[in-house]
Amino acid sequence: MIFRKTLRAGTLLYALLMLGIFALLVQFYLQSQLAAGHAWQAKKLEGQAYFMAQMVRDEYLKAWEEGQEKSPSPENKETKDEEDQTKATEPKVQVPTSGQVSFTAGQATYTKQDSHLQVQVQLDSGQAYTYQFPIPSEN
Repeated sequence: MIFRKTLRAGTLLYALLMLGIFALLVQFYLQSQLAAGHAWQAKKLEGQAYFMAQMVRDEYLKAWEEGQEKSPSPENKETKDEEDQTKATEPKVQVPTSGQVSFTAGQATYTKQDSHLQVQVQLDSGQAYTYQFPIPSEN
């Protein structure tokens, strides 16, 4: 009879040990799945912010190139025809040095600093990202 009670207690301890090990494995698996989900969400938001910054950069560079095309060049100033000279002295198109662009997922603020364009993206979810893009030289 004593041997029978000891056997039951051993079986109960073994079952509790296996339950504890199984619970730890399940907990580890769930934590890894949560971490992978958070990493995926962060990567998605970062990619979205970078895409917004690239769109702002592309629009700024397009406006900058249009301003360069309409600016007077030294070759036009040397022409002797008065009509060509009046066209050459047209005022340069002013490209804004800073501004803000709104998207459905957030807002992007850009600022021209020396030879680069700094774009700050604020997403609606609260994350903020800052990117710097080079601007071609004006010479």
